[in-house]
Amino acid sequence: MADVLGIDSPDTNDNVLRILDESSMAFEDSNNELWRNQRPLFPPKRWVLTGNQQFCVVPPVLPVALPPEWGVTDPTTVFVRLHYTKMATPVVNLADFIDPSIPDYYQEAIRYIAVAYLMETDTDLKSMQIKKEMAESFGLHMAAGVEKLGTGEQDQ
Repeated sequence: MADVLGIDSPDTNDNVLRILDESSMAFEDSNNELWRNQRPLFPPKRWVLTGNQQFCVVPPVLPVALPPEWGVTDPTTVFVRLHYTKMATPVVNLADFIDPSIPDYYQEAIRYIAVAYLMETDTDLKSMQIKKEMAESFGLHMAAGVEKLGTGEQDQ
């Protein structure tokens, strides 16, 4: 089985063997109910989410002898790299700061959806109209994407 480092590390020195497609447990089970225990003759092709923050490659076990086209002789040097978006720290108290890993541009958009969320509990028509406008503003901000930074400028 491929080792899991479980750490954030740069991918600059990676030798990419294959980009894996996302799959689901239901699809893999319907495709081959024995997929979890079989040792294949080919490299993994897909990955599935198996639980909260846990994933598995399909097939889950690497071949005993790695094919020469992989360019790898030692199976212990084969890893799976998963790129993900880190979950932001929740804001609970008024004194809490917005997670600095969220770009400034998106922090501006967050307040629109926050107002819409708070207005959801209010049932009068004016509140529902404000909720709709705030949710639309959030959607417009998110659809526009992150503004490009100027030369020498860094996101905080």
